[in-house]
Amino acid sequence: MTVGELKEELGKYPDDILVVLSKDEEGNGFSLVYQIDGIGYYVQESDCQGGELYPSTEAGIKEGWGEDYVQPTDGKPCIVLWP
Repeated sequence: MTVGELKEELGKYPDDILVVLSKDEEGNGFSLVYQIDGIGYYVQESDCQGGELYPSTEAGIKEGWGEDYVQPTDGKPCIVLWP
């Protein structure tokens, strides 16, 4: 889903509706969305396993990933919804 698609879907509901995030596809737990984080990079591992999230190079170094951290070349830019 893209930001545009998310905006379109969320625009169908009143502004005071809570946003809830499922723990997994099976619905084995739910949390309120706590925060939307800026740009990261998503690398798809497999269709059934999901993938991994990596910070941008600048954010990765700032967050302690080390001076030699480089964002993955096969990552797609994304935003993150945090429970």
